[in-house]
This record gives sequence, structure tokens and C-alpha cells, in this order.
Amino acid sequence: MSTDSKGKNIPTFKVLLVGDSCVGKTSLLIRFKDRIFLKGTYISTVGIDYKAKVVNANGIPVQLKIWDTAGQEKFRSLTKSYYRDSNAVVLVYDISRMDTLLHTKSWMDEITGNADSKTLLLLAGNKADEARERAVSKRDGERVAKECGALFWETSAKTGQNVDAMFHSVAELA
Repeated sequence: MSTDSKGKNIPTFKVLLVGDSCVGKTSLLIRFKDRIFLKGTYISTVGIDYKAKVVNANGIPVQLKIWDTAGQEKFRSLTKSYYRDSNAVVLVYDISRMDTLLHTKSWMDEITGNADSKTLLLLAGNKADEARERAVSKRDGERVAKECGALFWETSAKTGQNVDAMFHSVAELA
């Protein structure tokens, strides 16, 4: 629980962003928290980072503590302990890179092996603004999400498409 400016307790949900390197996890977080897109900037997360934001979920203030994890294999062992007590995990892939969707199987194995069975799962196909470079169809993303028991979103950190809606769905459903 966190408290608001009046000292009133508000529910807090821990949300993990996971996925391969360069799929836009940090960009999604910055777009949601700060409402900006850092054009032409690649930020490689080393280990883990987090930001918090209070949103309204069904008329109730809820704090989302969003943990941004490194996608590189060498940091995977650091990430495992962060699954504990998470209310939601957002697995992000890049719609312009089929390999990132194919890797969702190994990510889901890691998630199910480390997160609580009640953890809300979301699959986010990011970079939806890059339609010309699309390598993964929306239908394929939806199919994989269904197979994993995850909610499906296509997002764009660049344009903001579905970013707020996705995180608000976490606040409402977690």
C-alpha cells in the first residue's frame, strides 16, 4: 500500500515489463509515465529500473510500480527474483522482428516458473507505428497471447497508441 497526499492508503500493484532487448520496454514505460518518446535514443537497461504512477481504476486511485527489466540474457538471473509478488507481467515483443515473438515461448516458461499463478499476463506487440516493417501479423500475436493465457495489446511507444489503455487495464484487472 502507498499513501496519497492526504495520507489515505491506496492499492499498489507491481508490474513487470519483460522481453528481448530493443523491443521498446523502456520506451513504453517512459511514454506512460512521462508522456514522451525519446526519438533516436536507445536506452539499454542494465539490470532493472522502475517508475511509479498513480492512475484511476474504476474510480479508485491505484499506484502502478512498473519494473523495467533488461532483455539481455546475461541479466536474466537478476530478473527472476522480481517476479515474486508481481501482480502483472507485460511480455513485450517487436512487431517488426519475428524472432522476438518466437522468443515469447521461453519468456513464458520463465514467467510461469517464477511468477505466482494468479499474476495477470499481457502480451504487447510494440512498435505498431512501423506498419511498413511489420513481420508479425496482429493475428499471430493474438494467437500466441491466447496460447499463453495472456491479454493481447498492440502498442506504439512512439505515437502512444494503446499505451495508456494497456496500463489502465492492468490497474483495473490486477
